[in-house]
Amino acid sequence: MINDHLKQALGQEYPIAKLFYAKGYSEGSQTFGIGKDEAKSRQLLQEVDKAGIADASALLGIQTIDSPQIAFAYLKKAADAGMAGAASLVGSMYYHGEGIGKNPAEAFKYFEKAAELKDPAGMESLADCYRTGVGTGVFQERAFNLYAELKDPSPRVMYILGSYYNEGISTAKDPKKAAELFEKAAEKGNVFAQAVLGIAHYEGSAPFEEKDFDKAYSYLTNALENEALGQVTEDIAAKVYECAARCVRFGRGGAVKSKEEADKLQEKADALSESASSKSFPFGSIGLATFKESVAACDISWASLKYEDILERVTFDYPKDYLDRVPEQAAVEQPKPVVEEKPQQVAPVSPAVVPPAAPKTPKAPKAAKSGRLAIIIEASPYCFAPTSVVSSRDNNTYWLKGSAIDLSASVGWLSDSGLFIGGGAGFESFSGGRMSVIQGFVDARYFMGGSSSGLFLGARGGVGMGSPEYGIGISAAGLLGYKIAFGGNMGLNIGLKAGINSFTDDNKTMGNVVGPFVGISF
Repeated sequence: MINDHLKQALGQEYPIAKLFYAKGYSEGSQTFGIGKDEAKSRQLLQEVDKAGIADASALLGIQTIDSPQIAFAYLKKAADAGMAGAASLVGSMYYHGEGIGKNPAEAFKYFEKAAELKDPAGMESLADCYRTGVGTGVFQERAFNLYAELKDPSPRVMYILGSYYNEGISTAKDPKKAAELFEKAAEKGNVFAQAVLGIAHYEGSAPFEEKDFDKAYSYLTNALENEALGQVTEDIAAKVYECAARCVRFGRGGAVKSKEEADKLQEKADALSESASSKSFPFGSIGLATFKESVAACDISWASLKYEDILERVTFDYPKDYLDRVPEQAAVEQPKPVVEEKPQQVAPVSPAVVPPAAPKTPKAPKAAKSGRLAIIIEASPYCFAPTSVVSSRDNNTYWLKGSAIDLSASVGWLSDSGLFIGGGAGFESFSGGRMSVIQGFVDARYFMGGSSSGLFLGARGGVGMGSPEYGIGISAAGLLGYKIAFGGNMGLNIGLKAGINSFTDDNKTMGNVVGPFVGISF
């Protein structure tokens, strides 16, 4: 019997037996003849974790989820060993900054790993990344295909898919399909779907062609009573209040007619309209799943622990009849379990809950330092360059005004956080060729969107040689721009540059450069 073997294996310190006895102590098991004992369960899990079995690391991560730094260490260990659910949760922790600093690029990497292993939560989160550009570019077709592949989509995914069909984004418009998905999401309490259906039924807008005040008021009421209404963008929320106000004012859709109540609703609608910063895009304000939603969606639990699955990953170096031998013979031979080698980090040790063990609390692992080599090529074709020349002969100051051409290329290291440090060379020609400069410079920039689109700040400083008569000089410039990501490593940089060049020889020359620039990064 398998239970007899597990009992004997437990006495001989086999990790697989400890793992299943940990499950028995966690729930209480008549099969094993043991009662519920969470402390004993945790102790056994910690011992199995040290043996390198990812299931124990993942379960310890879930058990310590209220201590995010400890949970992160356990879950990352399980994720790096190939557990899909753990990889999805680690991605969520990187995205939300739970137990580790926020790192969209690392979040994307772990979501991608979980999706490759067909973890539903990982596939949903990876689709969210492609839809919103978190840690990557915006790829709506990839996002749509991943959402559509999910066999049991969550209410938020039903709403997002409904929006794709309703707007005809990355798929053909299908009002009927959109309505079905919105209705399913609304029934499961999705506030975005409730709001959209309420407005659409009231106005007779897509995905519907006719008004239906009864359905409109029902959905509008559900949305107003939904605790998550605050997640909806202000312009959509304002529309919900406005449509509900009209229903109450005129007694439409079964609403009790009340001018006083209607005025209150309209007043709320007006306040939201005034504070709304912009109109909503088709998906409302839906970002990635919250960390709480990610934990609820993960498949890491005692119920998912299957004996056969563990045996596929763990083997034992002993004869088949070993556990049936007499205890004296077993004690002499002392066989040891052999665990398949997997890439691991140093195993964290959770705080002990039962004496006599006194394990140390693991430190939160540092985020991996990673990045890539990047090249930036830019041009400033229309700079305004007023230049002052102080003559050494008569000590007078003369001003030259004209255009400038600035071409530059820099090579450096771009970290995942968006910090670029590098160096390069450039060519500048001022006032129709009256002064040309070849210079080398140090380039430092910070891309706030990381590998995605977003603002960036930068500074450059260098030393160059001017001609025909201005000699050696120094230059400095500040950069403010915006990067448009094209996917992969390619991006378009546009912005404004302001700088100064100072050269000395027979004359003292100061060149000021202010103007736009455009370039590419890859």
